[in-house]
Amino acid sequence: MLDFYLLGLARSGTTALCNALNLHPNIYCGMERFSIPHGPSSIIFPNSFLDKKIRGNPLGHEHARKNLEAHENLNTFKVIGDKLPRKIYCPSHITKTKSNIFIYRSYVNVTQSWDARAKNPIDGWSKARTGLFLFFDLLLYFEVLRCQENTTIVNFDELFFGNFGSELQNIFECLNLNSDDYPLKLFETGFFSRKTNYLRSSDDNRYNTIADHIGLREFENEFFNADNSQRLRLVKEYGDFINENSTQFLDYLTMLVQPREHEELFHLTNLIERNFTIKDRDKYFSNTDSKFDLIRSIHRTNSDDKLLKVIGLFPEFATPYAALSRGYGQRNDLDQALDKIRKAIDLNGDNPHYHFHHGNILMRKGDLEGAEKAQNNAIKLNPTIPAPRFQLSRVYAKRNELNRAIDEVRKAIELGDDNPSFHSHLENLIMRKRNLNGA
Repeated sequence: MLDFYLLGLARSGTTALCNALNLHPNIYCGMERFSIPHGPSSIIFPNSFLDKKIRGNPLGHEHARKNLEAHENLNTFKVIGDKLPRKIYCPSHITKTKSNIFIYRSYVNVTQSWDARAKNPIDGWSKARTGLFLFFDLLLYFEVLRCQENTTIVNFDELFFGNFGSELQNIFECLNLNSDDYPLKLFETGFFSRKTNYLRSSDDNRYNTIADHIGLREFENEFFNADNSQRLRLVKEYGDFINENSTQFLDYLTMLVQPREHEELFHLTNLIERNFTIKDRDKYFSNTDSKFDLIRSIHRTNSDDKLLKVIGLFPEFATPYAALSRGYGQRNDLDQALDKIRKAIDLNGDNPHYHFHHGNILMRKGDLEGAEKAQNNAIKLNPTIPAPRFQLSRVYAKRNELNRAIDEVRKAIELGDDNPSFHSHLENLIMRKRNLNGA
């Protein structure tokens, strides 16, 4: 059994707080390291987390040391926990810890931070995951917390920009540990404050209006002036409130999706289906001809008829064109596949996956120059995705440009992808180069 979970909406400082807790000699807090069922025997340690030369982070060596210690013997630590903002979608697992730490940041600030990441072309954050959808995560967190007794609730602003010593001490006490000078000193020097100074967009009006409509303004006015016991009571009360009114709020949020945000509407159907009860989902998906069901069908079927219906309803929605292209590609109708993916790119040229798919089709048609250009476009839009690098390597290999092919597949592997195909391709390229040099 883990001792605690560190909870908080994405962009609420959970990573920075996790870093701080790991500076305490008796704490090991994984960063979404534990698999299900949670326990020491199922801890996940990617190679990057065991690397003593973690780059670009002044805490890298400390992280590597603690990860290595935990990997060898978790009994080294008195308290073991996990940061899991994404695993909130398995709320039943939250009850398996002795304590919970929940960090709360102002709703409007978090939504703006989500928007800033969604609009950043080189960020791996989903471009459709804008602040509009923060409500869904918020509902899940409050659903969990309203059923908990053993939770310390932390105010983001107080922790990172205010009375950090008191807030951090409360956390240590929650974990039945004494304080420690090292993390306190780093907070005092502002190290973690700089780390949490997230980008923000300027769409204040939209999110202030939502906050008023769903009762968050009133909740936050009380929350930020309360002590921990009062905060826990307020969280439970607000959790009850939004749970009882979730269907009404979902109606309200779907009305806010603008025509220019069809990608958001697509994301919305996924969130509703994945996170809400059958009763709530039936409200949106009971009519098989409804726009929500049609959009959902992009995931569920390759039916051209349904995808064409989506296009008829939302002619500026790029996703169904991309889905049609994938279907045609699977049926080896490359001309139609090429036509549809180019329409998707015309509608949403900022999606690197569309350019990646475009390059794959061009390569299958033998257009290596066009394939190279398309994969480079994907890389330019998001240089952190390994797959376009791999496909670019295959293009160079077909042209017998072996050095360039080797460089690109090595870059793909360096990006953290342990795909066996990448390694096999690299080995084949090295063998080809040796044979060529030997000849």
